[in-house]
Amino acid sequence: MIPTADYAFHKRMLVGVMSLLAVSTIASLSLYQPISIDNPDKLISVPSPYREDGRYTEFHIKSSILPILTKNEKFPNKISNDVEITKITAGPGSTINYYYNISPNFAKVHSTSDVKKYICQNTQLRNKIVSKLDSYNFVYFQSDKYLYTVKVTEASCKSLVSY
Repeated sequence: MIPTADYAFHKRMLVGVMSLLAVSTIASLSLYQPISIDNPDKLISVPSPYREDGRYTEFHIKSSILPILTKNEKFPNKISNDVEITKITAGPGSTINYYYNISPNFAKVHSTSDVKKYICQNTQLRNKIVSKLDSYNFVYFQSDKYLYTVKVTEASCKSLVSY
């Protein structure tokens, strides 16, 4: 089970990401409107924010979502006594990656399955995040030494909860 403070942190962070993804989707729709011009040969091709499968493109995540997620953020950012977020990246593909530096205490009590369960059991998070990305990754380090990655995908959610 995730400790209360850390559980609250993950909940706050994921709800924020969900809101930002929704805002980004709305903002991107205005960016990708067709342009009417006299000479169609001069029309500049702008990449679609979505792939054919309905998931965000890596280009869209990097150009529209990451700037919103990282606006007014300075990294590393100490979230609690046990958790520091060091960076947020996109890719490969339709993936958002959060990188954390965690304390030894956090590493002992933190369960990777608890994070997956929390995201997958929350319908709003699952529909707004997991269904629009190939994966949502939480990458954990301790004193700059890699520990593990929690990878949340639609398939991993389907194995935990029924849709």
